[in-house]
Amino acid sequence: MTIDDKIEEEYDVSKECDLKSIIPEVEEHKKKLSQEQLGEFNSLESKLKPLTINNPDHAHPGNSEALRKMGNIFYENEISNDIASQYYHLAFEEYSSDARILCNLGIIAKEKNDYEKAKEYLWKSLNWNKSLWLAHDALTDILSDENDTTGMVTWINKFINSVGGKGSIIQLAGMVEDSDYEEDNILYQSYDALEVLVSADYGERFDGYDVCKLILSGINPQLASQYNGRFGALDIVNLHKADCSPEKANTYDVRFGGLDIAHLKMARVKNEEAIIYPEHFDGSCISALVHENISPEVAGSYGEPLMPTYLNKGYSGTSITCFVKYGLNDKDVKDYGELPSSVICLLVENGISAEQYRPYGEKFVDTEKWHKVDWKSLIKLINRAKNYEEIAEYDSSLGLDDIIQLNYNSISSSLANQYHGFNGSQISRLVEYKIEPEKIPEYSERFDKEDISWLASFNVSSEFAEKFDPRFKGNDIINLKDVYSPEITQYNAKIPAIIIRALIKNNVSPEKAEEYLKHWNEWELIGVFDVPFDIARKYKENNGLHIGKMYRSGIMPEEANKFDDRFRSDGIVDCIEAKVSPEIANSYHGRFDEYGVRQLVEFNCDPKIANTYDERLNAEAILLLSSVGIFPGIFSENSEIYYSLLKDITHFEEDDTDDDQDSNLLGVGSQGIVILKNESAWKFSQDIDYEYSLLKMLENPKNVIGIKNKPKKRVALELEYVSGDSLKTIMGKKLLSLDKTYHYSLEIFNGLQELRQAGIYQHRDIRPANIMVDEEKERAIIIDLGIATTDPLDLPKDNRRYGGPNDLVSLGQVMYKMATGEHIFAESESMERTIYADKLKDHRDWIYEEDKRLGPYLRIVNETVTDDKVADLIKLCLTAKGTEEDYQRLEERFAT
Repeated sequence: MTIDDKIEEEYDVSKECDLKSIIPEVEEHKKKLSQEQLGEFNSLESKLKPLTINNPDHAHPGNSEALRKMGNIFYENEISNDIASQYYHLAFEEYSSDARILCNLGIIAKEKNDYEKAKEYLWKSLNWNKSLWLAHDALTDILSDENDTTGMVTWINKFINSVGGKGSIIQLAGMVEDSDYEEDNILYQSYDALEVLVSADYGERFDGYDVCKLILSGINPQLASQYNGRFGALDIVNLHKADCSPEKANTYDVRFGGLDIAHLKMARVKNEEAIIYPEHFDGSCISALVHENISPEVAGSYGEPLMPTYLNKGYSGTSITCFVKYGLNDKDVKDYGELPSSVICLLVENGISAEQYRPYGEKFVDTEKWHKVDWKSLIKLINRAKNYEEIAEYDSSLGLDDIIQLNYNSISSSLANQYHGFNGSQISRLVEYKIEPEKIPEYSERFDKEDISWLASFNVSSEFAEKFDPRFKGNDIINLKDVYSPEITQYNAKIPAIIIRALIKNNVSPEKAEEYLKHWNEWELIGVFDVPFDIARKYKENNGLHIGKMYRSGIMPEEANKFDDRFRSDGIVDCIEAKVSPEIANSYHGRFDEYGVRQLVEFNCDPKIANTYDERLNAEAILLLSSVGIFPGIFSENSEIYYSLLKDITHFEEDDTDDDQDSNLLGVGSQGIVILKNESAWKFSQDIDYEYSLLKMLENPKNVIGIKNKPKKRVALELEYVSGDSLKTIMGKKLLSLDKTYHYSLEIFNGLQELRQAGIYQHRDIRPANIMVDEEKERAIIIDLGIATTDPLDLPKDNRRYGGPNDLVSLGQVMYKMATGEHIFAESESMERTIYADKLKDHRDWIYEEDKRLGPYLRIVNETVTDDKVADLIKLCLTAKGTEEDYQRLEERFAT
């Protein structure tokens, strides 16, 4: 019998039914609810439509959500799991597609030790929602309690098969790794199940979890094995991400782990430079110190701090950089006391010496709770105060926040201390309203200092305040003082004073308010009180505020109810004013909430266009991207990379809202997107900092793209704008003459020379799309240094159509394409297309495995390229090893 059958058997109810007849015992349990819980329960119950149990054609998702929340009140507050279960069953029947309901039912069954029923509920909840980790944890606990090793492995395999995808594998491996099983028990059996799945021979060095990490990072067994045995899987992953080859990584001292070496490699710090720094500095710190030219001797002169930094036992490289910049030695730093270096830097940067800080620290800062201090406010106080003596004179009952507020409001200690017992905010209020201490009336004990500060500030006498019911606090009395009458006490105690004030001003009696309270909560009364009751109840919308807005906008229930459940009053009013029918509004994808649809409607973005963008992009992002010229369908590969870049572009555009200049899409590459704005080419890439570090190594380049400024917010790099098309675009329009082929080839070669002279040994992505051509100036420019490298030992990467052992081989292929319109290694025209790019790469790799295999292609060059000099240059490039001698030989050949 299925779960659905069981529920139907347990609850045989009519298509429309009364909730109390289904769960009669609920009234008894409701007595156990607090006032707040009861109010929430009644509010949810009032919003229920007639139940439609066992009638899916008329099911109502809103009912299911309300019933689930009603069950949560009993379950989460530990009042009655039985009552909670009954509400969950009803919620499931009302709209049986919420995995959270089944998950809760499973957990309740588990708590009753009904493991079979619990496993059935939990497994079905996971079938619907693979990322419901509460269900995963509960299921793991059950299998653990049952000591069901086989069941656990079976469940893991079943989970993997149902979920699929590498992301799920690594999540699952992480979950298993965090469990408490012994090595020879479920943990390693689970890893074995994962290893069988990935079917890769990584050897005994790596367990299943390691294998998952390596596979997800694209690291094959052969590459992993080349890294020194001291490196674990995570080390290797970090090294691979930093494009650090095994040969390079293995040269670093054993004190450095994979992440250390990755930092050092990215900062171009060699092993011999790094190891002379004291051992308590990690790779990140050393990289920062080298970048700021701080020597090991200077860095080492700072002893270990009294309070270590979070990352290591010594000061961080960034902190030492700060100390050096402001001329502080180790003793100066220690004078600040037991503070983390980041806080000391903050004080130093704001011009606060240890001598200035010390008395404030002794009064206000508990070093064990330093992280709870509002340091920016304390710094403002120190800088505002003329001297500490002035601060010390404030009453001892006033804390840091009080004194900061008083000081900000220019209230002296002599004045503040006269308001004994009041805090800084209350004193500031009394002073603002010119209430002298001796003129504060004597109020009864029912009023605390906050009440008194309000009552006194608004000249409410103690006699008048006592007329109000005790439920009204000082601020409530202020709101009601000009509408007071004995009738006030007849309003329901749930209604806030500010709402009572509005009801009185609009002649809404306590009786009428009570009638409306049966269907709307106290805050909604202000919106719905002037809507005729019979009309208000016809709206599908439950919220009184929204009902009132639609009614006052002339939108009757018949029209409003045609909009789907996303739309509240604002969205419905906006759509109708924009003459957008409910049918069109409802056709926007469900991922767009009401606000998103309103935005899309306002800017005339058709549903057919909006719905085709990546589902993770919201309406605002879509409007920004469409304004730049980025539309769906322009990305065929690397969707995850592009999604990340699109988010960066939307943030960039949002930050430039004051700029009237339009943005336009310039190009899309394998790892980045470029837009034109303000006569600059702005590049968005995941490795923007790395590319910037390379480009700034170039001095006044002619044939390599130049940078204008530092990266903006670390997401966008401002580059010079080249007025022209890419070589790929130009070749797509026409066959180049041999003269232009030679000239552009020389320009590209010169660009490669510029890179090498700056210490950038390989570009690794030379192809027509990465060569911009300014045809008016006859200038060819290399762009996109995203995967370029300063390490001569680094391997080729990513360039499938025009790659090879080195940049010169890539140049040779590009030259042949310019000269003939064909790709030298493509066996057919179709092989150049995207879907065959991998085949082209594999074919070229096979050719370069043995020198003799290249011979037939060199003969093809002789037969198809009519200019002998161009043909010779192509052959020199195709046979080059990328050495200095090769570059010298080509330079001489170009010059002749």
